[in-house]
Amino acid sequence: MLFGGNNPYYGKTLGYLTANPEEPMVSFDLCDGSAPGAEQSWPPEHEEPLLLAVRFGTGPFRQTFTFTPEGQRRLPAE
Repeated sequence: MLFGGNNPYYGKTLGYLTANPEEPMVSFDLCDGSAPGAEQSWPPEHEEPLLLAVRFGTGPFRQTFTFTPEGQRRLPAE
């Protein structure tokens, strides 16, 4: 399943399901690769979208959501 519009400047989430309805969906959060706060340009900086986070499981959000190293680099400073 694809979540998100068709505008290439905005991130998308891809969801994968197995044939077994008891299995949880795996979600992959992707972005176009532009640096945070940078002007949007076409084509994007990277040929392929960057993977920022993954969610898998049936538990609470905090226990089933994981940032990738790229996703962690893009988090705002506290």
